[in-house]
Formats: sequence, structure tokens, C-alpha cells
Amino acid sequence: MLYKRFNKIYQSVYITKKNIYTIIYEDLFSNNYAEFKKILNNIGFQYDDSIFDNNKCSNVHVTNTKLVDEPPPNNQHVSHRTWQINQSFIFHNDMSKIDLNEDQINE
Repeated sequence: MLYKRFNKIYQSVYITKKNIYTIIYEDLFSNNYAEFKKILNNIGFQYDDSIFDNNKCSNVHVTNTKLVDEPPPNNQHVSHRTWQINQSFIFHNDMSKIDLNEDQINE
């Protein structure tokens, strides 16, 4: 319910902006990736099933990077990303505000 209200407000505020494309995450992968293919085509990429083949990917190990307490500027990508991934995970959800439906409660 909250999502639907938020989405309605979001749509009314941002739908008029021509440089913003709104999509529901789940829609990217439904209908044989139709929406995902459309987005890729619009930004100049050709969809190919091989984009999901992780065997072609490799991790890059970066050396000589120090951990810092304050976030470096975004344009210092390696330092900023290193700082970012080393931040503690903080759970900000208030459990008393999470609404469960009857089936979820019974599980």
C-alpha cells in the first residue's frame, strides 16, 4: 500500500521530466527481458544472453589503497569505492513498522 502511494506521488512529480525514465525493477526481467532489451537498445547497447555469463568476468585486485575515515571525492573512484565497501552495515528499519500479510505471519 505504501509503495503504491509513493509511486503515485513519484509519478506525479517526476513523470513530466523528459530525462527521467521510471521502471519497476521486477519489470526489467519479465516478459523475456523485453524492458531490459529496450533500455539497452535506447542507450546504444545490443542485448546478448552472454551478458549474464559470469565466466568471462574477473576480479581486479588493487594494491596500495588505504582505508580512510571520511569518504574521498567521487572522482577518486578506487579510493571512494574502497571506502564505500568497508562501511559498516547499519539496519535502519524499525521492526514495529514492517507490515506482514497473514501468510507471512503464519510462516
